[in-house]
Amino acid sequence: MTRLCTRKTGTGLTVDRCFTGSGKGAVPQISWGDRIAAIHGSDGRIAGTSICEAPVDWPQLAVDTAVSRYFTPSPDIVLPKTSVRVLVQRVTKAIAARGRENEIFQTAQDAAVYQAELTAACFARYGWFSQSVWREVGIAHPRVARHLRQAVNAAARDEFKLRKPSYLPIHASDEFVCNRKTLQIIAQKAHKRGAATIHFDETIAAWHTCPASGTAVGATPSDGYLFLANSTCKLATINVNRVLDNKGRLDIDALQYVATLFTIALDILVDIVDYPATNTAHNSRDHRPIGLSYAGLAPLLMRLSIPYGSDSGRTYAAALTSFITATVCATSQKLALATEPFSKYKANQVSMLAVIRQHEAAGAAIQVSAQTRLLHTAAQRAWRGIIKTAPATGLRNAQFTMLAAAGSAGLILDCHASDIGPVGMLVKYTATAYGKTERHVNPCVEKALTTLGYSAEACAAILAHILDKETIEDSPGLKPKHMSVFDCAFPSRRGGSRAISIEGQLAMLAAVQPLISGCTQRSLILPKTVSVKQVATLIKNAWRLGIRTLDLYRSGSVR
Repeated sequence: MTRLCTRKTGTGLTVDRCFTGSGKGAVPQISWGDRIAAIHGSDGRIAGTSICEAPVDWPQLAVDTAVSRYFTPSPDIVLPKTSVRVLVQRVTKAIAARGRENEIFQTAQDAAVYQAELTAACFARYGWFSQSVWREVGIAHPRVARHLRQAVNAAARDEFKLRKPSYLPIHASDEFVCNRKTLQIIAQKAHKRGAATIHFDETIAAWHTCPASGTAVGATPSDGYLFLANSTCKLATINVNRVLDNKGRLDIDALQYVATLFTIALDILVDIVDYPATNTAHNSRDHRPIGLSYAGLAPLLMRLSIPYGSDSGRTYAAALTSFITATVCATSQKLALATEPFSKYKANQVSMLAVIRQHEAAGAAIQVSAQTRLLHTAAQRAWRGIIKTAPATGLRNAQFTMLAAAGSAGLILDCHASDIGPVGMLVKYTATAYGKTERHVNPCVEKALTTLGYSAEACAAILAHILDKETIEDSPGLKPKHMSVFDCAFPSRRGGSRAISIEGQLAMLAAVQPLISGCTQRSLILPKTVSVKQVATLIKNAWRLGIRTLDLYRSGSVR
C-alpha cells in the first residue's frame, strides 16, 4: 500500500513493496524467453514474424498484440527483434522519474520502489496502459518518438473513419425523452443510423464535476471519456481476474494496491504526454482527468458462480466498481496533499464534492450480501473519509474512472471480456504461433464448475460437451439451477438458445453507472429485425435507469 508521510519541505508518498517483496503478494520470478510473434497486415494475412522477448507464460495473442501494436509502425515494417521487458521498463522508468521530479514521492528510494512495483504489475498483467502510452512515453530519440506518434495518429484517424456514422451523438434532454413524439424521432434516427450513441444531457450534467469550466461532452463511442471539450486523458485497465487469492476469491488488498499504482501513474502521465493542440494541453493539465477502467467482470462473476444477468451479479459489479472508484479518488486526495489540487479545483469545489456525495449515496444503496460485504464496507469507509476531508485537502484529479472497451490492453491482459459486458461465448478461438488458431473452453467455466461442487470427472464431461457443441445446454450432469451461471452475450452458433437479454445487459450498465466518473462504454447489439418502437423503449428505459450515454448497434446495418 502507499502511505502519505510528512517531511519538512512538504509531503510525499512512500511506497510499500507488495509484488517485488517477500510477502504473500509477491509476484513469482518472471521467466523470459524468445517468442515468435505473427504480425498481420491490413488484409488480415500474416505480413511477417518477429522474435520478441516476453514472459514465457504470456498467451500467444498477448505477444502478437505487443509486437503489432507497440513495436510496429505499420504492417510493412517488421522489426526482427523486440522485447516486452525493455518496453515496460522504458515506460515505468519515465513515469517514476517524472513522479520524483514532481515531488510526488518522499524519497528517491520510494520512487525506485514504485517503479519496481509498477513494472512487476505490468509483467504479471495485473493492469496495462492504453496503446498510446506504450508508443510515446520514455522514447528519448525525437525522430523515433515523432514517427511512432504519427503511427498512433494515423491509426486513430482510420479508427475514426470507421466509426464516423456513429460519432456525432444524438442529444436527448429529459423533455425530449418524456415526450412521445420527440422520443419517436430520436428512436427513428438511431434506428436509421444502425450504429448510434445517445447522450442524456441532463443526466450527464448532474454528474459533471466541473461545470464552472464548461459543459461535459463525449469523446468518441470507443471510450468512456465524458468530460470537457478539448481535453483528454490517458487510460489504464485493471484485470480483476488477476487479483484473486489462493481460494479464487477477489483479493481486496491486492486490488486496492493495483488501483493505487495505476492511479499514480495516470496522474504523472498528464505531465509527460504530448497533446494534439495547445488548448487541449491547457484544459487537460488544468483539470488532470484520469481514466482507470477494469475488465474481466463477466469471467470473474462466472468463476464465482454468480449469474451475470441476476440481481446478485449486478450487486457484485456495483460493489466492485464503487470500491475501485473510491480507491482512485482516495489516491487522488493523497496526490493533492503530496503536490497540490488541480488548478481549477477551487472554481469547481462545490460541484466536485456534490458528485462525490452522489457516489457515496449510490454505494450506500447497494444491497449488501455475504459476497459483497467486504468490498462494500471498504468502499463506503473510503467515500465517507473523502467527503469529510476533501474540503480541506482538495483533489488532484477532476475525473477518476470510466468503463471502456480495453482494446489492445484487453488482448494483453487476456481477460476474456474486454468491457463491462457478458462473456461472448463459452468456446474461445485463440491465436497460436505462426498465426494459427485453436479452440478451447473459456477457462472460467471449469473454475465455476469447481466452485459449484462438480467433481473432476463431471467437469471433464461437461467441458467435452461444450467443446463439441459450443454450448453448455444439455450437458451431461449439469444441474438446471446452475445453467444461468454460464449464460453469455450470444447463443451458440450450433443450436443453443440461451443468452443474456438486451434488458439484462442494460441493467448491468445501470448498476455500475452511478459509481464511475465517466460513462459505461458498451455497445448493445440489437437484432437486425429490431423495430423503431423497440428502440424507443430501450432508450426510455436507459434514461429512466440513469445511464449517461447509450451505444446501440443494429446487426448488419453498418459495414
